[in-house]
Amino acid sequence: MLIIGEKINILNPRIYKAIQEKDAQTIREIARLQVEAGAQALDINLGPGKKVAQVLPWLVEIVQDEVDVPLFLFSNIVNIPDGLKVHKGRPTINAVTCDPFILPRAMSAAKCFDANLVVLLLREGFRPYSLDEYLQLAEWVLEIADENEFPLRRLFLDPVLTSRVDPFAWELTSISIDLGPILEAIKWIPKLRLEPIKTICAISNISIGFLPGERSKIHQRLIYYLINAGLSAVILNPLDKKLMAAIKNAYYDKGSPSLIFQDKQQNRETKYIN
Repeated sequence: MLIIGEKINILNPRIYKAIQEKDAQTIREIARLQVEAGAQALDINLGPGKKVAQVLPWLVEIVQDEVDVPLFLFSNIVNIPDGLKVHKGRPTINAVTCDPFILPRAMSAAKCFDANLVVLLLREGFRPYSLDEYLQLAEWVLEIADENEFPLRRLFLDPVLTSRVDPFAWELTSISIDLGPILEAIKWIPKLRLEPIKTICAISNISIGFLPGERSKIHQRLIYYLINAGLSAVILNPLDKKLMAAIKNAYYDKGSPSLIFQDKQQNRETKYIN
């Protein structure tokens, strides 16, 4: 499973301040600490702000000057080609929805820059709630990829974790999440083609608004189910030591300790990103 660090996010107060002050040292530190903690790629999410085009190429260069890992770049990177041009190696365009107008354009940009693509399994006015709906939307994405001659090996599908507050929720403390269909989708999506389709989730989405300690507990329990469902990649906080330990333990429970935290001398891009 590919571990992607989430901390270079405009919602992170340290990152927001560092960008405002052009504080490259803080950004370098946050990037380095994530990789040292076990992240094999880093997510950069500056949101849809108007100044992103001015900042993103600078930020990409700073991060990759500090750490030798590929980056996941928010979907508005499609409109900022300079951010893709300066990326070393193969970037990933993250969080493109299943909009019939947006998706083909994103695939075209990804082909042009030899990038991977993360597609969220939702579109305006429609969110899947059953396994059949997830698979139907996933199949539609794969058909669009075929039509646009986009390599399936460079595609990630994201069933999108969300939550609602529910005091009667099960093991995930006070979070109620429609986890059953999502786990089933993660199991079945790879089987839609002979070449397994990769899946990805961002786990922090389900615990927004909770205290850090509670968030960690929720994520630790959730990651076990996602790993056992066969998730290919996860966006998370690698600085959460208890969460990272939970990932290791989940793989040991599966009897596959070698699947996690590959030797740093290996080519991460070849193993995980191609």
